[in-house]
Amino acid sequence: EGTLARLMGDAILAFFGAPIGHEDDPERAVLAALEILEEVGPFRERIARDWGIDIDVRVGINTGLVV
Repeated sequence: EGTLARLMGDAILAFFGAPIGHEDDPERAVLAALEILEEVGPFRERIARDWGIDIDVRVGINTGLVV
């Protein structure tokens, strides 16, 4: 339930709590990050198996007031 702010090549910037805030926005961000990692897992395995390429996936989460 985040807001997609920007697609930047191989990165995605999303906001949780904007435009509408929820008390559990940090938890929502963490759950979304875990879901992304879970969904990418089989794709990573297939790329490694078929092409011998190791795809690294990272997620960063920052909390606090945005001005």
